[in-house]
Amino acid sequence: MIRQTAAGLQHAHDNGTIHRDIKPANIMLFDRFSEKDVVKVLDFGIAKDMEGGKTKTGTGMGTVDYMAPEQYTDAKSVDQRADVYALGMTLYEMLAGRLPWESSASEFQVMTLKSKGDFPPPTAVYPEIPERIVQVLRAATAVQLTERIQSVAAFAAALESDEGAIELGA
Repeated sequence: MIRQTAAGLQHAHDNGTIHRDIKPANIMLFDRFSEKDVVKVLDFGIAKDMEGGKTKTGTGMGTVDYMAPEQYTDAKSVDQRADVYALGMTLYEMLAGRLPWESSASEFQVMTLKSKGDFPPPTAVYPEIPERIVQVLRAATAVQLTERIQSVAAFAAALESDEGAIELGA
């Protein structure tokens, strides 16, 4: 599912659009009456046109639980790395069965934890998750943009790699 979601997002990025609200509710699995299910990325309601810098529609700027820390302060200037972060938080939830904070946490508490990068790995819930996957997840949800995986394609490739190679950079 993450691979197909990353491919859909990479297509959007390659065509100049940042989603800005990746979360489980915006990733749907469709049965195409075949042997393979197809993942679709939905709800580009607050997507950003990278060339024009315009928000396509909508007034919100994302869902706090999944949005990148830089999106809190300047949602209009985010780039594809905000979608990498949100896809990383989505993967975290898929692996751990929950987000890394209590469901009762306020938006302010969540933003504070995320701005510090201060949350437990998913192995705190499921210790059998391979360390290689945890490292890729950490790189996808890094607070500093230069430490974050730079594209959703690189994120998907790092998850698939047996060597754990992670493409980082400015």
